[in-house]
Amino acid sequence: MNHDLRYTRVRVRQTIIPLLEKELGPGIAEALVRTAEQLREDDLVLAGLAEAAYARVVTTKATAIHLDVPGFRELPLALRHRVIGLAVEVLDAPTFARVHILAIDELVDHWHGQKPLTLPGIRVERKDEIITLKTTKTLKTGAC
Repeated sequence: MNHDLRYTRVRVRQTIIPLLEKELGPGIAEALVRTAEQLREDDLVLAGLAEAAYARVVTTKATAIHLDVPGFRELPLALRHRVIGLAVEVLDAPTFARVHILAIDELVDHWHGQKPLTLPGIRVERKDEIITLKTTKTLKTGAC
C-alpha cells in the first residue's frame, strides 16, 4: 500500500513533493508541515471564538435559526463566516459551500430588501434586523 500509486497520499509523497522540491527548492515538505501546524493552531482559536459568537448572536427555533444582524455585523468576517457555517451544520444542510456562506453574509452589509435565498437544504431571508435560516427538518439537538 505504501507504494501503490492508486492512493493519493502515495502519489503526493512520490510525485508531487519531489516535483515541488525540484521547482521550489529543498525543504518544501517541512515548510508545508509548519504551515499546517500554524493553521491547526489558528483553527482551534477561531473555532472557540466562533462558538462564543454563535451563542451571542443566534437564536434557535424548531426549524429555524435567527441571526441578530447588529451583533453579527460587528464580528470580523472570519467569525461571521464560521458562525454561518455552524448554523448550516445545525440545520444539517447538504453540500454547502463557501459561495453559499458568502451569499448569506451579503445580507448583512448589502441588504436592500432582496428576495429570500434558496440554498441547498435551507431558505434564507432577512427581515429588518434578523436573518432567518429555515429548514424543513427538525434541528439537531445539543449543537452549539
